[in-house]
Amino acid sequence: MKAWIGRIEGEEWVMPIHGETAGKGKAFFLKCSPIMLGDSDFLFVRLRRFHALDDKPFTPENLEAADWHYVDEDGEDLSNENFINDCSCEVCRKAIKV
Repeated sequence: MKAWIGRIEGEEWVMPIHGETAGKGKAFFLKCSPIMLGDSDFLFVRLRRFHALDDKPFTPENLEAADWHYVDEDGEDLSNENFINDCSCEVCRKAIKV
């Protein structure tokens, strides 16, 4: 499963997401988003590939190994220790059940 970093055009927040294709990644981004998004927002979803986490769940350890962090308002890296995985794909669900 391909990993992506998704965002809504014009927004500052991002979310790691999995999807077999870019279109499926966008659809899954809308489905898993922690904020309410409508079907029309599909046109404004932007994805960037995140090759380091293909077929790997978004866990704090995997994000750390890929050297990826959310950043604060000042551009400083935030700790992945409290990362919340909003992706509910099969790869991420399996990691939660372990």
